[in-house]
Amino acid sequence: MAAHAWHAAATKIHDPVWQDNERGEMHHCVATSRDGRWMLRTHFDASSVDVFRVDLPQHVVFERGFEIPVHAAVEALAVSPDSRSFAIGCSNWNAYVARFIGVDGRLVQEGVALQTFRGHTSSVTSVCFSQDSKHLVTGSTDYTVRIWDVASQTELRVLRNPSWVYSVDIIPNSSRVAAGMLNGTVYVWDVNGNEPIYRLLDFWSSVDSVACSNDGRWMACSSSTGTLRIYTSEGTPKHNIELAQTPIHMVAFSPNSALLAAACKNYICVWSVEDGTVQYAIETKGSVNRGVAFVGRSNNYVVTCADHRGVQVWDLRESVRNAILASLANPAWERFFLYDDGDHANATRVVGFS
Repeated sequence: MAAHAWHAAATKIHDPVWQDNERGEMHHCVATSRDGRWMLRTHFDASSVDVFRVDLPQHVVFERGFEIPVHAAVEALAVSPDSRSFAIGCSNWNAYVARFIGVDGRLVQEGVALQTFRGHTSSVTSVCFSQDSKHLVTGSTDYTVRIWDVASQTELRVLRNPSWVYSVDIIPNSSRVAAGMLNGTVYVWDVNGNEPIYRLLDFWSSVDSVACSNDGRWMACSSSTGTLRIYTSEGTPKHNIELAQTPIHMVAFSPNSALLAAACKNYICVWSVEDGTVQYAIETKGSVNRGVAFVGRSNNYVVTCADHRGVQVWDLRESVRNAILASLANPAWERFFLYDDGDHANATRVVGFS
């Protein structure tokens, strides 16, 4: 596994190229459609999904909000690969799928028909669709990953894990599902099997995010204590990145699978998948919650959710290349970047800011 020690370069504060008008609101999740036309967000304490039409770099336009009558907090959000439906996971133990694009290719203007997926016995923390949009995968704090047929709302498989499941994703071009858990493990399952194909035991704390690249070659996992690891889809380690005391809440691959973006507390950081070097770094002026995604088919724009800053879209080309994150939000707090040489007790302090 390649491990990285970096030298410092100060980040530069940039303004987003677009920001919604609800700057005082807290938004929990954000997702984008693969066709590049739509961006969706959820509110932190309300069961609703807002839809925006995307035409970057010109504009992002709010189209409409869908009220979801479930009286529960939305924990997870995903858009189907065919760019026609969205799925949400909720605190009431259920997942829901709604079609927001009609058969005519236009945004649905009436209330959406909501499909309900019941079976979990605790909060649904993660949702994702299969590549053909016909199956839904859900993860939950009931220790299970469940596979569903979307059309019939039928539960097809239950995959039992040793801990709360925080994040799930499907490895493209395969029948494999990856699950990141509270106990710091990642299980990769074949949906037709009864045992995991392999287990990753490389994390000291909860695995908050698991993401797989569109080309099916790579898998990235991040933790609440600042560990980011990139593996091949077969589980072979490629890069180990340590950002001490900086939770990495969510990771997302670029459409071309060459870049990996991470929501790192008050920052967006983007790495090259090939060599593990930092390509971009932006200070977001607000804590990035669970939301980071590349916008549509572009490898240049990233959208985030930030506390009290709403949803923001960033042009990575305005960032500082090869920059390392400084603690701009709290300069007095020294922040370390660690080199992992296999001896965790001997991690080297590379950089300190004051």
